[in-house]
Order: sequence, then C-alpha cells, then structure tokens
Amino acid sequence: MDQYFCLRIQLSPRQLPWLGERLAQRGFPVFEEQRHAGHALLLLYEQSEQRLVELARALRQDAAAAQPAVSLRLDLGQAQQDWALRWTEYLEPVRLTDELTLYPSRGDGSAQPGALFLEPAFAFGFGEHPTTRLMAAWLEQRCRAQPGCSVLDVGCGTGVLALVAAKSGAARVLGVDTSEPAVLAARANAQHNGLSARFEQCAAADLNERFELVVANIEAHVLLAASEGLVRCVGGELALAGFIQEQVEELVQHYSARGVALHQTAAEGEWCLLAGRSASLDSNVL
Repeated sequence: MDQYFCLRIQLSPRQLPWLGERLAQRGFPVFEEQRHAGHALLLLYEQSEQRLVELARALRQDAAAAQPAVSLRLDLGQAQQDWALRWTEYLEPVRLTDELTLYPSRGDGSAQPGALFLEPAFAFGFGEHPTTRLMAAWLEQRCRAQPGCSVLDVGCGTGVLALVAAKSGAARVLGVDTSEPAVLAARANAQHNGLSARFEQCAAADLNERFELVVANIEAHVLLAASEGLVRCVGGELALAGFIQEQVEELVQHYSARGVALHQTAAEGEWCLLAGRSASLDSNVL
C-alpha cells in the first residue's frame, strides 16, 4: 500500500459544520469522523504531506479569524498501513428506524426482516450519524404511506437512504453523488440487498427528472449552493438534513424564496430535519 499521511483535527462537535464547510472549500470533502466524550475527531488522509501542511496552516488562520474564534487541535503524522480498513473492524449493527437495522455485510442479520446490509467503505460512514437516522425515519414513513412512489437521494454516499426508500416500498429510486467511489459502492450495496435502485455520478442540477420525494443529507453550505438543482427535482416533498439548529433559519428562508416551504419536523440533539412541499406541483411529470 502506498504511503499516506494523516491530519488529525480535534474540535467541539458544535463546530463540525464550520469545519466541514472549510474542508470542502479547500478540496477535502471526504474524511473520517469519530465522536468521543466531549469532542469530535476528524482524520484526513493524503499522499502529499505538503498538502496537509498547507491545509493545517490555512485552518489555523481561519479558526483564529472566526467570530467567535474556533478552537482546533491539529496533529500531522504518517498514517498506519491499515488505515483504510481499520475502522471497519469494530462495526456493530445500526438501528436506523424502528423497522430497519443496518448490518455490516459480514454480519449475520439475514434472519431479521428489516435487515439492510452495507459493505463498509472508508470515508462514507456506516449510518451512525444522527442525521442519517432522522432522514431514514422520515423517508421510511413517507414511502410506506405512498407505495410505489419515486425518490431522489442527493449526495447518496454508499446508498443508505436510497436503500431505505427501496426497502420501504418506493418503485423508482435514484441516488446521485459527485464521488465515483460512492456511486460504485452504492450500486454494489443495492445488488447485495437485492433492491432496485439506480445510482449515477452527477449533481441534482444535471437531472431532468422530478420525484415525489427528494432527500438530501449533506452539509448546510452544500444545501444552499445546490438549492436551484434540488428544487427543480421536487415534484412533491423535499427533506433536508446535515445541519444544526443555528443553521435552520437561513435554510428555511433560502428555500422559501425558491418555492419550497420547509418546517422543522424532527431533531436529535443539535441536528435537525427540515421537510416541506413544493408550491408548484405538476403531477403529470412524475
């Protein structure tokens, strides 16, 4: 395996949205996230040590200039040889909803009727984040209430939410992501579960389709930047997650100006779910 370097960033969980936005702006949208008592730890892997040195310098400057100032602890070193697989060794099943449980593909959850299997893939998580559970519960309920509906999952990662939709009765499911590894993993996971879902490497803005349910579980700054493309795909309801309470008002106002009235429908800790309907529905194009 080629030599990689690892930048470890320790900070308050409340500052994760701030950091995620700056990492994406600086070309580091993919990282490993760990939660510990009282703090979060992000790990970034890169073959170029100099690129991580420059990133650490820029983050220190950004943190000092932030209002209020952001406290970061950064440590750069060589990555262990097994870094890409090590995090998968201790994965346990994740209860997504009351009905659905996510198992590592090596697990033995096949006897459970609500089992979904996911091949662990580095940097895409395993459904542990609160926003994944919030969105999965909302999506499961909507799909069961509308059997045969159409669903679009924007920023699908390895396909967890798309699989939830297909498992819950959706007939047409599309997941899109700009990451090729994510799309390849999502396709493999759909096949592994025997579920019908399509995955494409693109952005919502590239689509010329509308869906009864559109979901996006991504960072607030991406939801703002991608709003035009997202709204064009909405033929019914839109649900957004991936942000904290203090970012809700900006998102609600931003999407209201684009024809979708969003309301906070669920929360877990500081993480929130917004959902609402398009003001201009055209059922003929669904």
